[in-house]
Amino acid sequence: MFKWVLLSLMLLLTACSSSYQDANSPLNITGGYGSEAAPGDLIKVYFAGNGYTSVKQAQAYVLRRAAEVGREKQEPYFAVYQSITDAVDNNKSVAPAFDDGLGKPYAYAYIQFHTKKEPGDFTVTDIQVTPKK
Repeated sequence: MFKWVLLSLMLLLTACSSSYQDANSPLNITGGYGSEAAPGDLIKVYFAGNGYTSVKQAQAYVLRRAAEVGREKQEPYFAVYQSITDAVDNNKSVAPAFDDGLGKPYAYAYIQFHTKKEPGDFTVTDIQVTPKK
């Protein structure tokens, strides 16, 4: 019995941080990524973590999701904006916005795809979309 309790505790401790998974999956209860249409040609991408997910990890997952959407749409470049107002003003960001309310990071960005690279754009192929082994 003690072995089962110890094994359960070890599994729980090693699987605490939110993994990269679809936030809309019916089996998901710990957060995850998502994307949705935003005004104009913007797309909002986001990642919701749990208390064991760092803000930097959540922001990295947002960029990863943006690159995945770019690959799906066959768009090679994208700009990151922290708000719709920033997008209107073309005030690009080097990192997604975040909120660390209640100890659970939520990172998000409004992205706009381009067929030609513009100053401040990310290149879809430069963002790693598969986990390192």
